Amino acid sequence: MSKDKKKKPASGHSPAPAAPTPVSLPTVLAEDGELQLRLDAAEREVEGNELQEDFVGSLRAALKRLRSKCIAKLAAERPKPDKRDRACAKVLGERPATEVPEEMFLRLVALMKLAGEPDKRLWEAGLEFYQGNPANVRHVLGPVLPRRLLDEATRLCYATNAHVSALDDFAVFLDRVRTRQKNPLPGLETGLRSFDERTGGLYDLTVLAGDTASGKTSLAMQLVVDAVRRFDRVGGVHIDFEMGKDAINGRILSREAKLTQRRIAAPDRTEVEEKAIKEACRRIEKDFLPRYWIESWEPRQLREGIDFRWFRRLLLEQQNLMGVETLAVLVDGLQRLPIGDVVEFDGDGNPISRHRPSELEAMRTRMELLLQVQRWSREVAPPAGFPILVTSRTRKQAGGRLDLADVLGGVDAVFDPHAVFLLEPHGTQATDEVTPSVLNVAKVRDFGLCGDIRLDFHHTVSTFREPGTPHPPAVAAKEQGTTRFKGKANTGRGRR
Repeated sequence: MSKDKKKKPASGHSPAPAAPTPVSLPTVLAEDGELQLRLDAAEREVEGNELQEDFVGSLRAALKRLRSKCIAKLAAERPKPDKRDRACAKVLGERPATEVPEEMFLRLVALMKLAGEPDKRLWEAGLEFYQGNPANVRHVLGPVLPRRLLDEATRLCYATNAHVSALDDFAVFLDRVRTRQKNPLPGLETGLRSFDERTGGLYDLTVLAGDTASGKTSLAMQLVVDAVRRFDRVGGVHIDFEMGKDAINGRILSREAKLTQRRIAAPDRTEVEEKAIKEACRRIEKDFLPRYWIESWEPRQLREGIDFRWFRRLLLEQQNLMGVETLAVLVDGLQRLPIGDVVEFDGDGNPISRHRPSELEAMRTRMELLLQVQRWSREVAPPAGFPILVTSRTRKQAGGRLDLADVLGGVDAVFDPHAVFLLEPHGTQATDEVTPSVLNVAKVRDFGLCGDIRLDFHHTVSTFREPGTPHPPAVAAKEQGTTRFKGKANTGRGRR
């Protein structure tokens, strides 16, 4: 026999076993998903059947083992925190989320679950992936998808009609009901008791209309500012087309210090007044100004008009800067909200004409824009979105009470909003400092009741109070022998 001929293995011996194949993530996910489906099917039949209960128990134990195997494997292969973002970015690149390889996407989602805060682009890819086939993703991949991603994805499917049936939508609806049960009001509580009880707080899109000098801007500011002060996770955005920042900040300080704006700007302020102003500044700088933003414009400064992208950019930017969950938005001056020209297009989508809108067209466009912003905000701050309070003017009238037909803009201004409030003076008991007023809840949908709310407008300090509420102590008129002038000088009446 040739020496170079290979020897056969001895009888009874087999080749050395090959190295075990590593357990791949897709395999684990497939096994886990199959067991999850079998478990779901078994649970429907398990009630009152001991054999079925034992079977389901064994499935649960197997599912637990597979999950542990999956997590242990991922934990061993997890990149270091400083490399995670680069790894995600390298895989995703500049491609749309739908082009990301499914296996790699699942791997990254599982890593994301272990690594804490997710990569933003990966998170958005996960939402798109889920919306593509909600039922399959939930049943097969549910065990490895982060709970936060599942919750947000199901809310998006609810809002975009992406669920397979109304059954999935109803589950989201029940979650919304449970969320509302935790809050005493469906909207943001303002602290004005009669207003909160009748309207449900600041909620959805609301129009507050009134004549000039009725106090509508003061009331709107009070409702939004007090809502921000009551909740740490709420910010305020005041979009102004009427007054200017000096007037807005002056009213904030006047209300907090309980001093007229004339006395705040007086050169002969007393020591008591100085102390009141100093303490008021300290409170507002601490309590709510870090979570409040004033965006003040003259319409001529925005000749191209304001569109949805302008609102979205502003609100997202402020929400991120403030670090809050939701925003209370005040738009002061509906009739002055600038919009662009009306552009008409042909059948191919090419512009063929442009013209300035009529007042009716402009009002319809303004309301459609605000409705679009509110509905979009439900995706950002589910389930109700950002409450948006809009002030509007009314027509002059010789006598009688205001009604919905008096709101400028006609049916377009009052048909779509969730609620419409009409503010006007009431009776003849006005004094130099207080004007009795009535806030008529002329229209309100869910969670509210129509009717009148009686309020006292303390116009010298830009504050509305319920009748009978004790007036806060005013700053003394005398200090160390110095007497202020007590005549009927400008008392601040004639506020909007």
